[in-house]
Amino acid sequence: MMDRQASTLFPPDDGLTLWLPDFEPELPTLPAPTVLVGPAAPDGPITYGLVAKVSLARPGFGFRVEHDLPPDVDLVEAKPKAKVVGEHLIWQMGRIDPGQEIRLEVTIQPRPGAELNPAELASFEATYSQNLFFEAPVARPRLAARWAGPPLIAVGDVTEFLLDVAGAGNWPVDDAKAVVWLPPQFEHPDGPRFEFALGAIKPKEYRRVRVPVRAVLSGPAVLRAEVTGPADHVATIELKTVVE
Repeated sequence: MMDRQASTLFPPDDGLTLWLPDFEPELPTLPAPTVLVGPAAPDGPITYGLVAKVSLARPGFGFRVEHDLPPDVDLVEAKPKAKVVGEHLIWQMGRIDPGQEIRLEVTIQPRPGAELNPAELASFEATYSQNLFFEAPVARPRLAARWAGPPLIAVGDVTEFLLDVAGAGNWPVDDAKAVVWLPPQFEHPDGPRFEFALGAIKPKEYRRVRVPVRAVLSGPAVLRAEVTGPADHVATIELKTVVE
Protein backbone atom coordinates (compact mmCIF):
# COMPACT_ATOMS: atom_id res chain seq x y z
CA MET A 1 0.00 0.00 0.00
CA MET A 2 2.79 2.39 0.95
CA ASP A 3 4.55 1.63 -2.34
CA ARG A 4 1.48 2.46 -4.42
CA GLN A 5 1.01 5.81 -2.63
CA ALA A 6 4.61 6.64 -3.19
CA SER A 7 4.27 5.77 -6.83
CA THR A 8 1.25 8.08 -7.13
CA LEU A 9 2.98 10.98 -5.42
CA PHE A 10 6.20 10.65 -7.35
CA PRO A 11 5.44 9.20 -10.82
CA PRO A 12 8.47 7.51 -12.33
CA ASP A 13 8.25 9.62 -15.48
CA ASP A 14 8.31 12.95 -13.61
CA GLY A 15 10.93 12.08 -11.02
CA LEU A 16 11.34 14.21 -7.90
CA THR A 17 10.22 17.84 -7.92
CA LEU A 18 12.17 20.02 -5.48
CA TRP A 19 10.49 23.05 -3.94
CA LEU A 20 12.48 25.86 -2.36
CA PRO A 21 11.02 28.83 -0.44
CA ASP A 22 11.40 32.32 -1.88
CA PHE A 23 14.11 34.17 -0.01
CA GLU A 24 14.36 37.95 -0.01
CA PRO A 25 17.66 39.20 -1.42
CA GLU A 26 20.22 39.77 1.32
CA LEU A 27 20.87 43.45 1.92
CA PRO A 28 24.46 44.62 1.98
CA THR A 29 25.92 45.10 5.45
CA LEU A 30 26.28 48.69 6.55
CA PRO A 31 29.76 49.76 7.69
CA ALA A 32 30.19 50.80 11.31
CA PRO A 33 29.98 54.50 12.13
CA THR A 34 33.40 56.13 12.20
CA VAL A 35 35.10 59.27 13.49
CA LEU A 36 37.35 61.19 11.11
CA VAL A 37 39.99 63.33 12.81
CA GLY A 38 40.62 66.58 10.97
CA PRO A 39 44.11 68.00 10.42
CA ALA A 40 45.88 69.15 13.56
CA ALA A 41 45.72 72.87 14.16
CA PRO A 42 49.13 74.53 14.33
CA ASP A 43 50.27 75.73 17.73
CA GLY A 44 49.77 79.37 16.89
CA PRO A 45 49.37 82.38 19.18
CA ILE A 46 46.80 82.26 21.97
CA THR A 47 44.81 85.32 22.94
CA TYR A 48 43.23 85.67 26.34
CA GLY A 49 42.31 88.56 28.56
CA LEU A 50 40.30 90.19 31.28
CA VAL A 51 36.84 91.73 31.12
CA ALA A 52 35.66 93.35 34.34
CA LYS A 53 33.31 96.10 35.51
CA VAL A 54 34.14 98.56 38.28
CA SER A 55 31.69 98.55 41.17
CA LEU A 56 33.13 101.50 43.11
CA ALA A 57 30.68 104.05 44.52
CA ARG A 58 32.95 106.95 43.47
CA PRO A 59 35.88 107.45 41.09
CA GLY A 60 39.17 105.77 42.00
CA PHE A 61 42.70 106.93 41.22
CA GLY A 62 46.07 105.26 40.77
CA PHE A 63 44.41 102.13 39.42
CA ARG A 64 46.62 99.47 37.92
CA VAL A 65 46.44 95.81 36.89
CA GLU A 66 49.32 93.32 36.99
CA HIS A 67 49.74 89.90 35.42
CA ASP A 68 52.49 87.28 35.29
CA LEU A 69 52.92 85.47 31.99
CA PRO A 70 52.82 81.68 32.20
CA PRO A 71 56.13 79.83 31.76
CA ASP A 72 57.51 78.83 28.35
CA VAL A 73 55.70 81.49 26.32
CA ASP A 74 56.71 84.61 24.40
CA LEU A 75 54.65 87.78 24.57
CA VAL A 76 53.31 88.81 21.17
CA GLU A 77 51.14 91.79 22.13
CA ALA A 78 49.26 93.36 25.01
CA LYS A 79 46.21 95.62 24.54
CA PRO A 80 46.23 98.29 25.79
CA LYS A 81 50.00 98.49 25.83
CA ALA A 82 51.50 97.34 29.12
CA LYS A 83 54.82 97.93 30.82
CA VAL A 84 56.82 94.72 30.58
CA VAL A 85 59.24 93.80 33.37
CA GLY A 86 60.64 90.38 32.58
CA GLU A 87 57.59 88.09 32.58
CA HIS A 88 55.50 90.66 34.45
CA LEU A 89 52.95 92.95 32.79
CA ILE A 90 51.72 96.18 34.38
CA TRP A 91 48.82 98.32 33.12
CA GLN A 92 48.63 101.83 34.61
CA MET A 93 44.98 102.83 34.23
CA GLY A 94 45.02 106.07 36.26
CA ARG A 95 41.43 107.06 37.06
CA ILE A 96 38.51 104.62 36.97
CA ASP A 97 34.84 105.53 37.31
CA PRO A 98 31.85 103.64 38.76
CA GLY A 99 30.43 101.21 36.20
CA GLN A 100 33.44 101.53 33.91
CA GLU A 101 34.34 98.42 31.91
CA ILE A 102 37.94 97.29 31.82
CA ARG A 103 39.19 95.15 28.93
CA LEU A 104 42.71 93.76 28.75
CA GLU A 105 43.98 91.46 26.02
CA VAL A 106 47.18 89.40 25.99
CA THR A 107 48.51 87.45 23.00
CA ILE A 108 51.23 84.87 23.62
CA GLN A 109 53.11 82.30 21.54
CA PRO A 110 53.70 79.03 23.42
CA ARG A 111 57.14 77.55 22.93
CA PRO A 112 57.45 73.91 21.78
CA GLY A 113 56.34 71.55 24.52
CA ALA A 114 54.73 74.28 26.63
CA GLU A 115 51.80 73.15 28.78
CA LEU A 116 49.46 75.96 29.72
CA ASN A 117 47.18 75.99 32.72
CA PRO A 118 44.00 78.13 32.47
CA ALA A 119 44.42 79.08 36.14
CA GLU A 120 47.72 80.79 35.31
CA LEU A 121 46.07 82.82 32.56
CA ALA A 122 43.32 83.91 34.92
CA SER A 123 45.71 85.36 37.52
CA PHE A 124 45.31 89.15 37.42
CA GLU A 125 45.97 91.43 40.40
CA ALA A 126 44.46 94.88 40.57
CA THR A 127 44.09 97.90 42.80
CA TYR A 128 40.55 97.86 44.25
CA SER A 129 40.31 94.22 43.10
CA GLN A 130 37.51 93.67 45.62
CA ASN A 131 35.49 96.20 43.62
CA LEU A 132 35.86 94.47 40.25
CA PHE A 133 33.09 92.28 38.89
CA PHE A 134 34.58 89.80 36.41
CA GLU A 135 32.23 89.31 33.47
CA ALA A 136 34.06 86.77 31.29
CA PRO A 137 36.47 83.89 31.89
CA VAL A 138 39.97 84.20 30.54
CA ALA A 139 40.15 80.76 28.94
CA ARG A 140 37.09 79.94 26.86
CA PRO A 141 36.98 76.33 25.64
CA ARG A 142 34.02 76.04 23.27
CA LEU A 143 32.65 73.63 20.71
CA ALA A 144 30.46 74.16 17.66
CA ALA A 145 28.52 71.27 16.09
CA ARG A 146 26.39 70.80 12.99
CA TRP A 147 24.62 68.02 11.09
CA ALA A 148 24.77 67.40 7.34
CA GLY A 149 22.76 64.94 5.25
CA PRO A 150 20.18 64.58 2.48
CA PRO A 151 16.80 66.25 3.05
CA LEU A 152 14.92 63.44 1.24
CA ILE A 153 15.59 59.68 1.15
CA ALA A 154 13.63 56.81 -0.42
CA VAL A 155 12.69 53.73 1.60
CA GLY A 156 15.32 51.05 1.08
CA ASP A 157 18.09 53.49 0.18
CA VAL A 158 21.38 53.67 2.06
CA THR A 159 22.73 57.10 2.93
CA GLU A 160 25.17 58.75 5.32
CA PHE A 161 24.76 61.53 7.85
CA LEU A 162 27.69 63.63 9.06
CA LEU A 163 28.10 65.27 12.45
CA ASP A 164 30.93 67.83 12.58
CA VAL A 165 32.26 68.98 15.96
CA ALA A 166 34.85 71.79 15.95
CA GLY A 167 36.82 73.78 18.50
CA ALA A 168 35.39 77.29 18.49
CA GLY A 169 36.92 78.95 21.56
CA ASN A 170 40.42 80.07 22.48
CA TRP A 171 41.25 76.99 24.57
CA PRO A 172 41.23 73.22 23.94
CA VAL A 173 38.31 71.06 25.04
CA ASP A 174 39.91 68.09 26.79
CA ASP A 175 37.35 65.31 26.59
CA ALA A 176 34.67 65.91 23.98
CA LYS A 177 31.99 63.26 23.46
CA ALA A 178 28.98 62.73 21.21
CA VAL A 179 25.94 60.48 21.39
CA VAL A 180 23.76 59.92 18.30
CA TRP A 181 20.20 58.53 18.22
CA LEU A 182 18.54 57.23 15.06
CA PRO A 183 14.78 57.75 14.63
CA PRO A 184 12.54 54.77 13.68
CA GLN A 185 12.76 55.74 9.99
CA PHE A 186 16.41 54.59 9.86
CA GLU A 187 18.24 51.51 10.98
CA HIS A 188 21.77 50.28 11.49
CA PRO A 189 22.73 46.86 12.85
CA ASP A 190 24.67 48.53 15.70
CA GLY A 191 22.01 51.16 16.48
CA PRO A 192 19.87 52.98 17.21
CA ARG A 193 22.23 54.60 19.77
CA PHE A 194 25.91 55.32 19.20
CA GLU A 195 28.55 56.80 21.52
CA PHE A 196 31.72 58.48 20.27
CA ALA A 197 34.78 59.59 22.26
CA LEU A 198 36.10 62.58 20.33
CA GLY A 199 39.06 63.29 22.61
CA ALA A 200 40.81 66.62 22.97
CA ILE A 201 39.88 69.23 20.36
CA LYS A 202 42.01 72.34 19.97
CA PRO A 203 40.66 75.63 18.59
CA LYS A 204 40.05 75.32 14.82
CA GLU A 205 40.34 71.52 14.92
CA TYR A 206 37.38 69.28 14.15
CA ARG A 207 36.05 65.73 14.34
CA ARG A 208 33.66 64.32 11.74
CA VAL A 209 31.30 61.53 12.80
CA ARG A 210 30.05 59.44 9.83
CA VAL A 211 26.84 57.48 10.44
CA PRO A 212 25.68 55.23 7.57
CA VAL A 213 22.00 54.22 7.73
CA ARG A 214 19.28 52.46 5.74
CA ALA A 215 15.85 54.06 5.33
CA VAL A 216 13.17 51.57 6.41
CA LEU A 217 10.06 53.58 7.26
CA SER A 218 8.45 56.49 5.42
CA GLY A 219 7.65 59.76 7.12
CA PRO A 220 9.39 62.80 8.62
CA ALA A 221 12.45 61.95 10.71
CA VAL A 222 14.67 63.81 13.18
CA LEU A 223 18.23 62.70 13.89
CA ARG A 224 19.45 63.82 17.30
CA ALA A 225 22.93 64.19 18.76
CA GLU A 226 24.11 65.28 22.19
CA VAL A 227 27.60 66.79 22.28
CA THR A 228 29.42 67.06 25.60
CA GLY A 229 31.96 69.85 25.84
CA PRO A 230 33.76 71.86 28.54
CA ALA A 231 32.63 71.42 32.13
CA ASP A 232 30.43 68.52 30.95
CA HIS A 233 28.05 70.98 29.30
CA VAL A 234 25.71 69.13 26.91
CA ALA A 235 24.16 70.62 23.78
CA THR A 236 21.53 68.94 21.58
CA ILE A 237 21.74 69.19 17.78
CA GLU A 238 18.95 67.96 15.51
CA LEU A 239 18.59 67.39 11.78
CA LYS A 240 15.19 67.06 10.10
CA THR A 241 14.75 64.92 7.00
CA VAL A 242 12.00 62.96 5.20
CA VAL A 243 11.80 59.32 4.12
CA GLU A 244 9.38 58.66 1.26
